[in-house]
Amino acid sequence: MGSKYPDGLRRTAPTDATVTDYDRAHLQDYIRLLDARAAGMSGDDMCRAILEIDPAAEGAQATLRSHLERASWMSSEGFRQI
Repeated sequence: MGSKYPDGLRRTAPTDATVTDYDRAHLQDYIRLLDARAAGMSGDDMCRAILEIDPAAEGAQATLRSHLERASWMSSEGFRQI
């Protein structure tokens, strides 16, 4: 696993007011993150299983927070644009 991020995963999710190509490409990850949070999965486990990053790597927790925030935005507002 290591500290390298998988291809295509940004350290920070978009914050645009519109749905981006990145959002469309990572919609499944967003859904999985929301489901995992609702099920009580730990942040470390979400990093490993969904984002495929080492939760102890520098910036990993910020990456998780960023993607969870974007997933929440997609589920409350962004979905209307799809």
